Amino acid sequence: MFENLSSTKSICLPKLADRVFDAGVYENLEYDLAKGVFEKAFNPFNGGCTAFSTTIDNGDRIAGRNLDFYISDKPAYVCRTATKDGYKTLGIAYSNNIGPSYQEALKNGVPADIHKMIPFLCTDVLNEKGLYSEINMRCGEKDEKGNQKFLCTGTNPGADTRISVILLQRYIAENCATVEEAVEFTKTLDIFTPTVPGMEWNFCFLMADAQGGYGVLEIAKNKVYWMDKQPIQTNFYINEECKKVQDLQCGIGRYQIVEQNIPSVHNEKDAMTLLKKVVYSKAYDPDSALFDIRSEAVGVKPGWTISFVTDKKNEKMVMDYFYDLKKDMPNMNPAANTTYWNTSYSNVVNLDKKTMSLRFFEEDSITMDLTF
Repeated sequence: MFENLSSTKSICLPKLADRVFDAGVYENLEYDLAKGVFEKAFNPFNGGCTAFSTTIDNGDRIAGRNLDFYISDKPAYVCRTATKDGYKTLGIAYSNNIGPSYQEALKNGVPADIHKMIPFLCTDVLNEKGLYSEINMRCGEKDEKGNQKFLCTGTNPGADTRISVILLQRYIAENCATVEEAVEFTKTLDIFTPTVPGMEWNFCFLMADAQGGYGVLEIAKNKVYWMDKQPIQTNFYINEECKKVQDLQCGIGRYQIVEQNIPSVHNEKDAMTLLKKVVYSKAYDPDSALFDIRSEAVGVKPGWTISFVTDKKNEKMVMDYFYDLKKDMPNMNPAANTTYWNTSYSNVVNLDKKTMSLRFFEEDSITMDLTF
């Protein structure tokens, strides 16, 4: 029932952090299995993500991202692929709510069906051509009639390939060498967003390549929106068609921090330092927040809008809400034996050198440089 970790080439990476496994090298990917899973309703992770791309002083194009989310005691995976027809890839995946706990995986291994799904669960993927793509969430909203404002039932009806937006990351990594190719490739697909009762959302992608291309790809309203040379994304829509009707613009404070500090990023170390400023868990501690925590509050309380939250006269009400929220939060210590905790990892990818540097749990001592 369980595959032994050694038989799947999955090993613990103690130098990196607890709860991180090497998922091995995949020479075959079971797209049909993944398609079947993601055509059904799938509850994605929730969290605050920040990403950016810039050119550093030596001329290399880099990308940086911080990912924060609530996660049960599940492992992360370093995942490599080397398929016959696709580009080699290096990625970071989370099994989130569908995988074994860390302790179960350590003791018994990873179930075969979960192990097969790991390449399709990557939040960040770099391929051998120097194309990097990362996933950020967009929270959806309902209009006055109760319909989803940003629902995506299909971007290209009748296309040869119909896929969930969750699978788009893997399709791009396997088939595209540049962001230009990736954008054109998405236009040939029929991309849809699985729906979950009570949750309206989409995945969007910041991409960058070794040729100097970069931008943000958003999926909504049955369209593919590409913002060329857009260097930053957090958790609100950037394209004007969606942005003008969006109320729940979570991530404004983090976006502004990155926008203000990108000019000071001269190397990979500077990029990792900048990512420390946008760790989402700090937003729950008003005394140590490095960005305007009110920009993270939008949508967590029914009836709140951007104008309400940022209105100075409502500041005490909003801040009191944050303090109450903080009291109810679980222990954030990832090493603690708790059911849920808030964790983060940051990575800085050099597209020219094709390297990925990871930092887990905001600790500089828990880092690792990965290559193909």
